[in-house]
Amino acid sequence: MAIKFLADLDISGSEIQSVALENRTSDPSSASTGQIYFDTGSNEVKIYDGSNFIVVGKTYSAGNGISLSGTAFSVAGGDGLTQEASGLKVDSTVIRTTGAQTKAGNMTFSNNVTITGNLTVNGTQTILNTAELAVEDTNIELNSGSSEGADSGISVNRGQGEDVPQLLWDESASRWTFTNNGSTFYNIPLSTEYNNFTYTLPTASASTLGGVKIGSGITITNGVISADSQTANDFTDALLTKLNGIATGADNYSSWTVSDGTNSETVGSGATVQWRGSGATSVSYDAESNTFTISSTDTNTNTQLSKETVQDYVGEMLTGNTETNISVTYDDANNKINFVATDTNTQLSTEAVQDIVGAMFQSNTETRITATYQDTDGTIDLVVDDQSYTLPTASGDILGGIKVGTNLSINEEGILSSTDTNTQLSNEQVQDIIGAMVTGNTETNISVTYNDSTGKLNFSATDTDTTYSAGDGLSLSGTTFTNANAYYAVDFTADGGDYEVTTETSSVRVPAIVQLLDSTGRMVLPDVVQDATNAKFVLKSVPTGDYSLVIMGRRG
Repeated sequence: MAIKFLADLDISGSEIQSVALENRTSDPSSASTGQIYFDTGSNEVKIYDGSNFIVVGKTYSAGNGISLSGTAFSVAGGDGLTQEASGLKVDSTVIRTTGAQTKAGNMTFSNNVTITGNLTVNGTQTILNTAELAVEDTNIELNSGSSEGADSGISVNRGQGEDVPQLLWDESASRWTFTNNGSTFYNIPLSTEYNNFTYTLPTASASTLGGVKIGSGITITNGVISADSQTANDFTDALLTKLNGIATGADNYSSWTVSDGTNSETVGSGATVQWRGSGATSVSYDAESNTFTISSTDTNTNTQLSKETVQDYVGEMLTGNTETNISVTYDDANNKINFVATDTNTQLSTEAVQDIVGAMFQSNTETRITATYQDTDGTIDLVVDDQSYTLPTASGDILGGIKVGTNLSINEEGILSSTDTNTQLSNEQVQDIIGAMVTGNTETNISVTYNDSTGKLNFSATDTDTTYSAGDGLSLSGTTFTNANAYYAVDFTADGGDYEVTTETSSVRVPAIVQLLDSTGRMVLPDVVQDATNAKFVLKSVPTGDYSLVIMGRRG
């Protein structure tokens, strides 16, 4: 049975031998400063320092990532982490979700990037490696930022070795030009030049492709030129043969001169010519019937026809014949052949061609151009509509243009890429880094183990004379050090409104690092209000969908 002393016991420097301390399995619920006992669970001697029972006789040393000042341990910083008086903080190399921030170095985003604000690119080259570029902006500005004008335009890459078509603003001439081969440029007409483009067809000939006018005997139907039908009076090859056989001695005189080679005689109408020989031949002319009669008893082979006979033969050849595009009649009284030809000239006049072409521009279909035929001067006026086009600015429902800002790049194929500058470590990653620092290290008078499941560092010291205190980023309960930082994660479904998390729920106090990931794991940058007064985090107007929220900071 224990003896109670109600006053201090002074043994005047004498020894207390074979003394056993009070054995307990836990700290007393109430204690006095200097009270001591032996913990049978941990086999340690503990003494009350007025606030806590501390282990007596343990020696501690700082391992990797841990610093020791006196009896105070502190957690060192790491990549993206800075140790300050208030605890661990992320430095400027970590992408934050709020506030302005400048990042250096190349950045690459492997997934989609959504930017709710403006995008500004201050580099010397922007490359878009994309199959389709949608620009909402209604105007694309070239040579932006320059105080002086310069030749500017758009080029088309048609592959290696191919001509490069261009649409180019010629600064020296103050006008737009274009080229199909990359070298020969043509002016695009100004508004004052619209009516200057006229063309007059040359007159058609055997060697010149040109215009004609429509004369008589020609009909144009729906742009098709046809010759009118002709009278069927053909002057056949047979009649031509007969004409060629007519004696060339026939003449057109009203009297003949007959000669036997020595003597000659003029024979008029009604006269009789007689040749004497072994036989007799006579020629008589009947003016009333307009016929010649030749009689001969001689065997003379002279077949010379009279003029009238020849005329009648020819007249007969031109009667009842076939005639095409000509009418031929024999006037026996006047001994004339009358030719009346149908005009088969298909040569069109310049005016006729102009009228034909001008009619082709009436009631026709015209797209982005107006064509007007001026009959008075025979010209066609062409007025081209304004062909300029300004890209609209791209938005969620408008296919338009954008400008490329920070942490984005466009390659030569037009693909837009982002650089992932988010180096924010999760609470678990920080714990694993620190845990690895106290694994396989050198430990003297202390054993430090990392409990990955609970995220705790367990320290077991053999020195019973050391008093410990928690440094920055750590809290101490008995001999147990706890990381003062907290980590909170939750999955939720947003309906387009605000989403709130209190510090009581998250165990993280304001301010803290807030990250929001969508269902594909892509980081979303919402407007986050960290309300220290009301002890809560508010994500403003989160788009409808499923999300994962992570909050990291000091324990609340």
